[in-house]
Amino acid sequence: MFGWLERIAEPAGTIGDLIAFGAYIYGFLALLRARSRYLERRRLLDVVPPDGTVAVSIGVGLTVKADVERYLRERFPSVPVAVDYHRPGVVSAPDFPKVIREIRDAMQAAMSTGTIRKAMLFYGGPSAIMAALGALADNWVPVDVFQLNQKSRDYEYTFTLDLETVKGL
Repeated sequence: MFGWLERIAEPAGTIGDLIAFGAYIYGFLALLRARSRYLERRRLLDVVPPDGTVAVSIGVGLTVKADVERYLRERFPSVPVAVDYHRPGVVSAPDFPKVIREIRDAMQAAMSTGTIRKAMLFYGGPSAIMAALGALADNWVPVDVFQLNQKSRDYEYTFTLDLETVKGL
């Protein structure tokens, strides 16, 4: 009499099992993403020194990491590199938004620690991306901007980007 009910219940149970399995996989992946964010935040907290000063090294189309590390070693040995972004090769204008998003994400991860009180920005690459970096750093913390002197291959302090600098322009 209820044979038709059994024929419906069996596939419905299988579909329910598939939905439950999908929910389990989704939850497991969400847990892995949360763990990854936690470990990155923990790594950044371990990098930031007590005075809260960190270096941000960004190279778009060229490598600046070695020059930045040398400069810091010689002049600011206690300042660690909290953000190190490098995009090799030629970067064309259509790729700029993607590069800016990648840099923004790296900087936001560092900002999320809440322990950074001053940043030293070292940049090499297209000036259009540098303008976007200024906007990204706006209202963060005071950011000392360093420019690479092409003749001496050494960085030179240019200015500090903070609320007062922006207000005075």
